[in-house]
Amino acid sequence: MTTVLINEQIPDGNQLLRNIQMYPHIAQVVVNNMDNTPLPFPENELLTHEEFKKHFEKRLFERLGMNIEL
Repeated sequence: MTTVLINEQIPDGNQLLRNIQMYPHIAQVVVNNMDNTPLPFPENELLTHEEFKKHFEKRLFERLGMNIEL
């Protein structure tokens, strides 16, 4: 089984989906409006908002001498 991302926001994407739906014995179409594109980083490496805030405030102070609270 292969997963294919089709942009249904453009006419060519809509036409492709209609053509695929004509062959239910070959292709199963699942419409999902969630953005399932791969993340640029592994999920376990992502920071929470609080972690990012602390890191950003620390770097601002270290590099620019600015004491800013977010």
